[in-house]
Amino acid sequence: MFRDIFSTYTYTGMCNVNLKNFKKHILDTRKKNKEGRKISNEGGWQSQLFHEPNKYNKVVFETLNEAAFEIKKTLDLKRNIELSGYWYNINGKASFNMPHTHSGNYTVISGVMYIKAPKDSGKIVFQKLDAVSGMMYDYGRVTDFNKYTSSNFEVVPKEQLFVLFPASLYHYVQPNKTNNERISMSFNYNYEL
Repeated sequence: MFRDIFSTYTYTGMCNVNLKNFKKHILDTRKKNKEGRKISNEGGWQSQLFHEPNKYNKVVFETLNEAAFEIKKTLDLKRNIELSGYWYNINGKASFNMPHTHSGNYTVISGVMYIKAPKDSGKIVFQKLDAVSGMMYDYGRVTDFNKYTSSNFEVVPKEQLFVLFPASLYHYVQPNKTNNERISMSFNYNYEL
């Protein structure tokens, strides 16, 4: 008997809001703190961590909260979840993010939303980390990829797209191959304490 025993998810949707003022707010935030912080970013800029939505992203978080609570319901999570923090990312040419997770401190759901996403500005790549997946399935060994024969899953960024995923899922962002900046907002939902 063949049975699926482990699985994970990504949840995608569109946040149908006008992003012009939101984008300007993010660029103004960078002007106020040009250095930013360095977590997984290489060459890009990342803002400080914020905890409360503001007038520029409040409508965005209404949509993201609905999606997070749909995940909570689908996964039958018994504890309540809440937005624990968010930050802005600006990745210029050749900037990327190294493989990482957002797990820790009761974080259960993480995500990204794209505010500006030029073509070829860097896909987000989710990784299945086990000792043999890459060796077995990558590098031309498989032509029909499915949930059993894939070790990576890529999402092409586009404006207004959001992606939610388990905080423990390893992921990275490919280098931006363009001369234009990619702008995004990342965020986490934690169990309420």
